[in-house]
Amino acid sequence: MDLSPLQLNNKVAIVTGASSGLGAAVAEQFAAAGCRLVLVALHQANLEKVAQRIQTQYGVPVVAVATDISDLKAVQSMVATAIKQFGRIDILVNNAGILDTGLKSAVNYLDSDFERVVAVNQNGTMQVTRAVLPHMEKQGGGNIVNVASIAGLRGCGGAVYSAAKGALIAFTKHVALRYAGTATYIRCNVVCPGTIVTPMTTNIDLKQTEQAMFAQMSAHADLRNCRPCQASEVANTIWFLASDAAAPITGQTIVTDFGAYL
Repeated sequence: MDLSPLQLNNKVAIVTGASSGLGAAVAEQFAAAGCRLVLVALHQANLEKVAQRIQTQYGVPVVAVATDISDLKAVQSMVATAIKQFGRIDILVNNAGILDTGLKSAVNYLDSDFERVVAVNQNGTMQVTRAVLPHMEKQGGGNIVNVASIAGLRGCGGAVYSAAKGALIAFTKHVALRYAGTATYIRCNVVCPGTIVTPMTTNIDLKQTEQAMFAQMSAHADLRNCRPCQASEVANTIWFLASDAAAPITGQTIVTDFGAYL
């Protein structure tokens, strides 16, 4: 079997939210496949730790760029740094995201929840994509993998979080449609994880959640029989979508939840 399409040798990837959890797992998997990396997150110190670990273990070039993706100028500066360092961007993984507070339902969410979550999860992802696309167009192709959530498909989260992740699914289809069948084939797919064991999910204080919403979520998921995903398992799916092995796949929504929301 020829496994070369899965290799990412000499490709350049930007991975947002790369300082821990899923983003760090994606960065490590990409590095193992030979990819050069631009790691993006809010805090430089945490990014540097991930970058140093990856460089030591895999020997690939890694650049860490602390960036608030809700800040347009910061996003533009980050992309400029990536181009200056590597001259191209082959892959973009839009993984950065934050949770809303307390699983607030549609009747209880606050304007402050909306502004905070949408600024990062939706607008931030769209801004990074918009900044990267001209470079992919110039190259004649590229590959984008967005990270949404099962909440964006099933509504099984806070109202604001679910809405923002649902918007990413629609945005993914929009980008894929724009470039499908054109000379500039830029692929765009979205992964919708169920529960992942990461610092973001394990630090949720269930006592502060809206209990009625949590009860509805539990009633509609096979939580007893389907275990949560490990970050490395979802990272494997993203690696496949980012590789040439997935060349025909664009505009698709891939759920990784062990069937919990079937």
